[in-house]
Amino acid sequence: MGSPRSNPGKTIRKKTFKNLLIFASGTLISRIFGFLREIFLAYSLGASHLSDVFYACFRIVNFLRVFLGESLMQVSLVPLLVSMKNDKKKLKKFIGATFSLFFIISLILSILGIIFSPFLISIFAPGFKKISFKFIYAQNTLKIMFPFVFFIVISAYFGALLNSEKKFFVPSFSPFFFNFFFLVVGIFSLFFLKLKGNFFLYSLSVAIVIGGFFQAFFQFPFILKRFKIYLTKNIFIPELRDFFKLIIPAIMGVITNEVIIIFTTFLASFLPEGELSYLSYSFRLRHFPVAILGIGLATVSLTYMSENKDKLFYLQKIYKLSISVLFPLVLLLIIHSDFIVKLFFERGNFTHVDTLKTSVAFILFCVGILPSSLFNVHLNYFYSRKKIIPANISYLNMLTSFLVFSPILLKTMGYAGLALSSSIANFFALLTLNFYTPEFIDKKEFLKFIIISLIFSLIVLKKFFINNFIEFSFDSFLSLIFFFYFRKKWKLQEI
Repeated sequence: MGSPRSNPGKTIRKKTFKNLLIFASGTLISRIFGFLREIFLAYSLGASHLSDVFYACFRIVNFLRVFLGESLMQVSLVPLLVSMKNDKKKLKKFIGATFSLFFIISLILSILGIIFSPFLISIFAPGFKKISFKFIYAQNTLKIMFPFVFFIVISAYFGALLNSEKKFFVPSFSPFFFNFFFLVVGIFSLFFLKLKGNFFLYSLSVAIVIGGFFQAFFQFPFILKRFKIYLTKNIFIPELRDFFKLIIPAIMGVITNEVIIIFTTFLASFLPEGELSYLSYSFRLRHFPVAILGIGLATVSLTYMSENKDKLFYLQKIYKLSISVLFPLVLLLIIHSDFIVKLFFERGNFTHVDTLKTSVAFILFCVGILPSSLFNVHLNYFYSRKKIIPANISYLNMLTSFLVFSPILLKTMGYAGLALSSSIANFFALLTLNFYTPEFIDKKEFLKFIIISLIFSLIVLKKFFINNFIEFSFDSFLSLIFFFYFRKKWKLQEI
C-alpha cells in the first residue's frame, strides 16, 4: 500500500469520510436495536424448533429483499440516477417507470409467496418435513411473513433515491423503525397477551410485516421533498434499457451471498435441534461490524469513486482505513467471543452450552470479516468503471468455493464448518478482484503492517486481568491505539 504519488480528489475523500460517519451513525443506532431484537428472540425462543422455523422463514423473505432490494438498487439504480440529475424531465420519467416496475413485481411476489409457501419450505428447508409440526409451523409462518417483501422492496427503492442525492442518514437509520416496531409487537405478544408456542411464532411474523411497513413509511416524507413518486402505465421507456443492462449482469453478484445463506439453511436443516440457530445468532453478531464499516464504505464511496479520476489512489486509501480499523476489531472479537456471546444472548432459554456453541461459529465467521469488507469496497472500483465482468467472476468464485467447502467441512466439523466455509469463500472472492486490479499495494509497507500486527496480537492475547469486562475494555483501548497509530502513519484523516 504505497505512498500516494499525488493527492487528487482531496475534497471528494473528505466528503466521503464525513458521509461515512453519517451513514455509520444511522446504521449503528439501527443495528443496536437489531441486537436488541436478537436478544429478545434468544430470550423468548432460545435454540429450539420454533427458533429454527422463524430463522428459516425469515431467510427466505430476506433473500427476496436482497434480490430486489438495497444491494441491487445501489449498484444498478444509483449510478443512473446520478447521471440524470441535469435532465429533470428524463429523471422524472425514469423514477415513475422504475417505481412502478418494483411496485408491481414486489406485490406479485408477495401474493405468490403466500400461495406457494408450502412449496418454498420444501425447497429451502426440506429437513423440516421429518418433523410434521415443524413443517406446518414453517408454512404458516411464511404465509404471514411474506407481505414484508412488498414493504421492504419499496423501502430499498426509497433508500436508493436518497443515496443518489447523498442523503445517507435516512436510509441507514430507517431499519431502526423495523427493529423498534418488531420489539413492540413481540414484547406485547409475549408479556401482555402471553402467547406461547406456535401462536407466539405467528405473532413474530406479524411483527416482521409491521416493522417493514414503518421502515418504508419513515422515508416517505423525505422522498416527497425531493422526488415525485407516481405509478405509471408507461413503464418500458428507452431509459430503462440502461437500467436492465446494469441489472442483469449484476444479479449474479447481488444474490451470491444470499444463495450461500439459503444453502446454509438447507444443509443446517438436517442438523440436530438448535444448530441452525447457533449459526443465525453468530452470523448476526458478525454482521454488525461489516454493516457499519464494510457496507457503509461501499454505499458511500460508489458515487465518489465514480467522480474520482485516480481510482486506484482512492481504493488504496479506503483499503488502509478498512484494515487499520478492522484488523484489531476482528482480533478483539475472536479473543473475547465467549464473553461477547454471553453478554448479548445468555439469558432466558439461551443456556451456557448455547453460548459456547454459538461462540465457535462466531469465531469462524469473524475470520471472514476483513476480506468481506475489503471485497465490498473493492467492488466499487469496477462498478465505477462499468467493468461488471470481473465483479461477477469474483462472485462466481465465492459461490463455487462455498459449494465445494461447505459439504466437506459440514461433514468434518458440523455446523461450525458452514461458518468457516463462508469465510473461505470471502477470501477467494477478494483474491479474484485483486487479480483483475493493477498493483496498488506496496509490499514493503504491507510487510511492516504485518510485523506490527503480529506484535499487537501477542500483546492482546496475553491476559492481564481476571475480570472479563475489564480485560475486554483494556484490549479495546489497545485496539484504538493501533488504529490511531496507522491513522497518523497513513494520513487517514485526509480521507
